[in-house]
Amino acid sequence: MHILSKSLFHIDLEKNALNLREIDNIDANNYIEILANEILNSDIHKKYKIRNENTQVIKSIILMSKSSDSDEFYQIASRLLDVEMRTQANIEHLGTKIRKGSLIQALFDMNNEKYFLISKIDSDKYLDEVSLKERSGLRYSDKAYKNCIVKINPNEEIGYIYILESQSRTTKYWYDDFLELTEVRSNKYNTESTFSIIENILKRNFKDNKNDLTMYRNQ
Repeated sequence: MHILSKSLFHIDLEKNALNLREIDNIDANNYIEILANEILNSDIHKKYKIRNENTQVIKSIILMSKSSDSDEFYQIASRLLDVEMRTQANIEHLGTKIRKGSLIQALFDMNNEKYFLISKIDSDKYLDEVSLKERSGLRYSDKAYKNCIVKINPNEEIGYIYILESQSRTTKYWYDDFLELTEVRSNKYNTESTFSIIENILKRNFKDNKNDLTMYRNQ
């Protein structure tokens, strides 16, 4: 992997602020490579498509692929902050809070192909083994994250887009409000979803008759 440009912003919802962090070292590059490989090699990532090229995040990615303009990193991070602020206001009455975290972005080449990574990693507290002081940071293992990787075609147009999250369900504000993407529904996905609905109906109607349940399910 060859990283062309990268950034890390801490998303501070309490202060409605973005804090830029320096990540210009080998460990940061390795962390980004781990994130990219996690989503590209995953069997459970979901495929998405753009709604149009004029949505804010997509437009910024296209601009960066042409010029590597680092100002676009801030534009994307600022949009996530705005979206998370609005989402938090909408779910406040549920007693739910969006977890603190940092947004990692990277434009990179891998195997002669260009990609753009957007990853929100939730912050976690740990006890520093040297200073024995509580610190906050990004975990390598068992981390909570929202990953998006965008393939950029040679003509600087958007190719496929994959999203992978640590939770079993994709967070709506992440793909819908922030990234403004639409999930691609494959034939396999549609078949599995339809069968799941039918199976649930059969289970309700034949819950006391396992023989009939098995027969109708097989049919």
